[in-house]
Amino acid sequence: MLALRPSSNGSAGRIVFLDYLRIFAFASVLAGHKFHAPVEAAAHAESGGWRWPARAVWPLIEGGGAGVVVFFLVSGYIITQVLQREGTAEFLIKRMARVYPLYVVAVLTECVLMRTRGQMPAAGDLLAQLLLVGDAFATPYALAGVEWTLRLEMLFYALMACLRAAGMTHARRGRWLIALYLLVCAALYAWGPWATHTDWTRGYITLYCPSCCWGRPSGCVSGAPLAGPCWGWWW
Repeated sequence: MLALRPSSNGSAGRIVFLDYLRIFAFASVLAGHKFHAPVEAAAHAESGGWRWPARAVWPLIEGGGAGVVVFFLVSGYIITQVLQREGTAEFLIKRMARVYPLYVVAVLTECVLMRTRGQMPAAGDLLAQLLLVGDAFATPYALAGVEWTLRLEMLFYALMACLRAAGMTHARRGRWLIALYLLVCAALYAWGPWATHTDWTRGYITLYCPSCCWGRPSGCVSGAPLAGPCWGWWW
């Protein structure tokens, strides 16, 4: 059973288990970025005392993969609950207001710094980066590459907005979403890896989009009682 932590205003608190998932995801991503090289070396060593512990944790931290999956699962679950109470327009406006202002400032700041080194991106690439639609145009990633996570999030928000407009996000239709999830996964893998314009993120949408989608039917099937004030702390 998911424990709820009471909020200060007396309403339902946030789900504590999701806090634990976020802590695990953060630790996995941090370890994958900061300790990738030594853990990989130890895991592939022929001998040594750290070989077996490194091999045990390597699948969890390689590229932060396990943490990334958990982050997207939680995001998919929570967004489904948010859509129990928000309309399509309200949902899109709030999501864009949370992502774009700070993101645009960060990208433009990066462009200013790049210009001082004579590395200003092309106008078309910059526009695609600012709009987070670069995968449709094979555009390089901004912000040292971390833009890819936001591209996937915005794609997921667009999909969820379409489902909300079609009335498919209500808790009573959660089981239909499971069938839709399976259809989306099948379509992604039939289509082949996407995006493919860089080696290090090759197929990341095909790989991680199902994680977002899986949180979607899970959030609906769990029922409406989990929706409500307990989600306000996130969004």
